[in-house]
Amino acid sequence: MNKYEGLTASEGSAVGPIHIIQSHSPELEQAKISQEQVQQEISRYTRAVQDYELELLALLKKLKGTASEIIQSQALILQDEQIKAEIISRIRQEQESAARAVQSIYGKYIERLRDSASNMFKQRIIDLITIQDRLVEWVLGESTTKQVPIGSIVVAKELSPTDVVTLVESKVKGLVLEKGGLTAHAAIVAQSLEIPCLVQVGRFMDYNTLEGVGILDGAEGVLITQPDDATIQHYEQIIEVARTERQRIKPSKAPSQTKDGTRVSIQANIEFIQELDHATKVRAEGIGLVRTEALLYGGITHKSEKEQDLYYGRLLEDSAGPVVIRLFDVGGDKLHVLTPDESNPFLGWRGIRMLLDEHDMLHSQLRSILKCAGKFPSRIRILAPMVTNIEEVKRLKTEVAKVQEELANAGHPIDREVPVGIMVEVPAVAIMADSFAKEADFFSIGTNDLTQYTLAVDRTNDQVGGLFQHDHPAIWLLIREVVSAAKSNGIEVSVCGELASDLLGASALIGLGFRELSMKPSSILKVKGWIREFDLETFEAFAKDACGANDRKGVYQAFRKRFYPS
Repeated sequence: MNKYEGLTASEGSAVGPIHIIQSHSPELEQAKISQEQVQQEISRYTRAVQDYELELLALLKKLKGTASEIIQSQALILQDEQIKAEIISRIRQEQESAARAVQSIYGKYIERLRDSASNMFKQRIIDLITIQDRLVEWVLGESTTKQVPIGSIVVAKELSPTDVVTLVESKVKGLVLEKGGLTAHAAIVAQSLEIPCLVQVGRFMDYNTLEGVGILDGAEGVLITQPDDATIQHYEQIIEVARTERQRIKPSKAPSQTKDGTRVSIQANIEFIQELDHATKVRAEGIGLVRTEALLYGGITHKSEKEQDLYYGRLLEDSAGPVVIRLFDVGGDKLHVLTPDESNPFLGWRGIRMLLDEHDMLHSQLRSILKCAGKFPSRIRILAPMVTNIEEVKRLKTEVAKVQEELANAGHPIDREVPVGIMVEVPAVAIMADSFAKEADFFSIGTNDLTQYTLAVDRTNDQVGGLFQHDHPAIWLLIREVVSAAKSNGIEVSVCGELASDLLGASALIGLGFRELSMKPSSILKVKGWIREFDLETFEAFAKDACGANDRKGVYQAFRKRFYPS
């Protein structure tokens, strides 16, 4: 037998025949078209967009939850008017074929995303590559539907969210990806569709051994190839026990509380308006994080202040409870004309650092948010990203007060009590949480970046992505300090990182004292159902175990011991 280690991106194990998927972008001729062919190529492009939109619409009818949300985001990029105009202009001005123009324009945005310090935009690279390649196929009239044997474990370097969705029809049992990370869109879709998935597997994987039956072990994070019969039988028994356990724990729309009655508010993370309907259906008790970067770029392009006004208005009208709006978390990249080249953009001019330097950008967003707050008093909270020192919090509060005065003088209703909180995503803030709690109105822990900076791991870097472990004991120890500081100073603390949507993560967070978790809408019912199965003492015991573990493996062993004792 051979074993290849990776990271468990979607829980569960699987036994099945291994099927390898190879993928590549089509190579196109560089020859220019004639002037007489220009209109024909434009028509080919517009038809291809329409055909692709229908394909995505057909996919959406089969989906729900996060898988649906990500496909919707791809549809929004495909429909982006600026991109369409640039491609048509390229065909006209440069006399490129429709297929070449699609590659040229999408390629430009893909390169910008590669240079970005924003993990959100880096994760969208695979979305853009998928749209680019599939759109080229529609232009050329080619079909590359992936034929996969029923019940396979699929192995690939990387898959797009769309690929994962289409594989569902083949009833794949598991996914094993060489690249990607825990927060990659393909991994998130796999979680949503409950497909066991490993990422960051085997940079030295021997493809000659990838034949016959394989085993995906989600508990240990390994792919086993060429197993013997006894090992196969052992894992089949494990899978059957897990299936029975999943059937016992039902998703719940009832109020979220532990078995002995401790209430936990479950809220939704939102990026696109289209996600609100799902958040409402699963009875999210508020919006714990609004990612606003899509407003700045619309996924790719800029949105005006008026469009921001409409966006925030709809957010408040179509939701209930508190709405936490994070200020633009950008900078250190080439997606904005203001940003310079930086040798290490992740440690550079980004987040609140950039916003405090660029008053026009900051004030434009604050005006939209505070106008909306005046119409919906006591509901909006402002969240600052990438805070590293207390002076930044004080300066932001000063800027908020200035904009409030401007709006009041212009006759707008004002909510003077809008809380201003901070993202806890830099270790310095977690260590000095007591001092920050005396200035900030609330804390929201961003576990993705907190992990990245604590463990010194770029989660988008395939060479070291396997070291990105958001459930590492060091993260639990830092989080414990933040909770203690928040309680001592009487301010609220919540978690909005991906860790909250994970059953292990949610369990430890509740045990550490969190009573407010925010997650992607597709995870809410699952987490609610899980919380209702156990009493607070069990969660607290596990949290103590997690903080005392020596490594991630110890955390997982403690989780199984506390919640799956049999």
